[in-house]
Amino acid sequence: MRHNNLTDKYLEKMIVREHKPKLENLHPNVKQRWNEMTQPPIPLKYKLQELPTPDYTLIKPLGLSETLPFQVERTHSNNLPVYTDFRNGGMRKVTVVRKLFGDVDEFKTELSKIVSNSPIVEKQGRLEISGFHTEKVKLWLRRLGF
Repeated sequence: MRHNNLTDKYLEKMIVREHKPKLENLHPNVKQRWNEMTQPPIPLKYKLQELPTPDYTLIKPLGLSETLPFQVERTHSNNLPVYTDFRNGGMRKVTVVRKLFGDVDEFKTELSKIVSNSPIVEKQGRLEISGFHTEKVKLWLRRLGF
């Protein structure tokens, strides 16, 4: 139902426009991170496998097609050890990857291509990625064969 005081000209001005970020107003550290995360994607070093269609075996690993310098062990319930964690009262979102063995630096370089160069921090027994990347990382690990 339309109100009498709303003209067509007024309604045209109410159309939602695409957000254009004002990069010149950002803090230099934020601007640097913005530039890093909006770079064109770098090609992956290791070949990904195609998922079977329809994929009823979400838990079952596909198997490695080539030897990789790193290994990701599944949990006791046969799931990939990738989790989302909330820190600082829910203000900071972190994706955690556990049970990683082998060449961690090689894993970090490949993972940074998947998560758009988000900061990755190496902690004792885990990697922490800034932001929500759980589904992307799980799909990538699954297509690698884990």
